[in-house]
Amino acid sequence: VTTWGANQGTNATSGAVAIGGCPTVGSCDFAIDYTSSAYSGCTATPNINTNSEIYVDYGSDSAYLGADNGILYHIKTIFTGAPTFDYCIPVNTTAGTALSGAVYDPVMSPAEVFIADSKKLYAFTFSAGFTLKATYTYGNGTLTGPGPVLDAFNNFIYVFSAKDTEAPTNKTSVTQIPTSLAAGSGVAVPLGPASTN
Repeated sequence: VTTWGANQGTNATSGAVAIGGCPTVGSCDFAIDYTSSAYSGCTATPNINTNSEIYVDYGSDSAYLGADNGILYHIKTIFTGAPTFDYCIPVNTTAGTALSGAVYDPVMSPAEVFIADSKKLYAFTFSAGFTLKATYTYGNGTLTGPGPVLDAFNNFIYVFSAKDTEAPTNKTSVTQIPTSLAAGSGVAVPLGPASTN
């Protein structure tokens, strides 16, 4: 996690400031081996992160980040202090299940977070903690795509698949699904042949 400090350097093309001295010196990088530690909701499960982008919730100064162990992690104080992981959500802990990036919608009542692996989209609602609300199977492959895209105004979520579930020929596609994740409600738009990389 990179944090920024004001009034360092002299302009945009020169005067770069050495990064370090966290957290007392302005701009700095925080590196946390987050899968090797236990947090509220899960145990330590060391793994890598190949495809989960960080999702920042600016309003709460926090973020979500997944890993290849099928666990979604929550980071607090992204901008206002030393970023620390405080809880995690087991999404799909089957061996080798890499997660996409997440998207969080605090406006829904209750608030929801969406995340996907290579086959399913997961919706978790938040009250005292996160609870699995629904899943939607949209893929049939092993490659995890980019994180879901949320259209909160029209209550749709979009997921990308390297190999979708559309018979008779699986395709690379984008699928539009209502945020309810009702069974059979998604519409896949083929983008090309199924991907192998």
